[in-house]
Amino acid sequence: MKRIKLVYLFSILMFLLNNSCRQETRKDNLCPDLLSEVTDTLRYSSFVDSISYIRLETSDECLIGKIADVTFSDENIFVLDEYKQVIWIFNKKGKYLTQIAKKGNGPGEYTKISQIEYDKVTKQILALDLWTKTILYYDLNGNFIRKVQLEIYVSDFKVVPQGGYIISNAERAKSDAGIYLANAQGKVIRKLVMKSPKHMHPYNAYKELYDYNDTIAFIAPNFENGIYHYTYDSLELKYPFKFYPKIKNVYKENTYKKNGDDFTRTMYMEGKKWILIVFWSEKYDLRNFLYCKETNQYWIGKFLLNDIDGFQSRDNTSISTNNQFVFWCENRDCPEDNPILQILHLK
Repeated sequence: MKRIKLVYLFSILMFLLNNSCRQETRKDNLCPDLLSEVTDTLRYSSFVDSISYIRLETSDECLIGKIADVTFSDENIFVLDEYKQVIWIFNKKGKYLTQIAKKGNGPGEYTKISQIEYDKVTKQILALDLWTKTILYYDLNGNFIRKVQLEIYVSDFKVVPQGGYIISNAERAKSDAGIYLANAQGKVIRKLVMKSPKHMHPYNAYKELYDYNDTIAFIAPNFENGIYHYTYDSLELKYPFKFYPKIKNVYKENTYKKNGDDFTRTMYMEGKKWILIVFWSEKYDLRNFLYCKETNQYWIGKFLLNDIDGFQSRDNTSISTNNQFVFWCENRDCPEDNPILQILHLK
């Protein structure tokens, strides 16, 4: 009888301890529940101060197929065209200037660009060639400068201000999927965050690296969702989010499986003050997670609504500097014209 009582008391103690830990974690706002804490709609007005637009000029020389990503310099806008495999160059008012069209197999040419970046130091455009595993450097007139041969397959990258690159192949269903640090010669010198062998679900991770204030921010491969910051050779798990409900299924290597009631991440954006993550589940549909760094508060909504001017975006970009999120939209007046950039100036 005494043994039964001891076991009973031990069970109660463990329950209270676990519940206490869970409540303490909740207090830190790091364990959001995508089911029990969801509201119907998140509105732009809750985190957006104002919206501005840049109309990208349409001409016979410049007709964009589909925007894959956008990057800025102080004077220019660079648009990666996924369909035409062209880098279109505009000024900051959206006036078309020139293009980089080097698709081919010759010197200084690329086969399949997945991502572009602007190097503020060299004032050059960097293009990541998915198939040849190279980063190609061009000047603002489209002249080829040099290339860096990467050691591994890469789908996304950022330039480290102190030299080298943060590179990612996190979307792959492979044992080597993750985020790495590479030196200026493209050689991997450090594994930063690797994909779990239980979570080999393939997904689109072409725009999951963000940089601002000399910090490169990224989110752990699906389904981990912890957010890391790399700054001055230091890696920190800055926001160790643990989303509920927990993942029920195991996604083994080289297999694709529908996610059922598991929430898969479909978008992640991070800037100086805000984090936006979008999840999707076959059973529960969309969840938009918005987190304010300054107040340590979060909101979860099924829908994300532009209640400021009603102009809904088509897709996001990897720009988040100057406390902005940048999206692009189709031209509502003339759908055949080039898209419009939507810049959310955040609170």
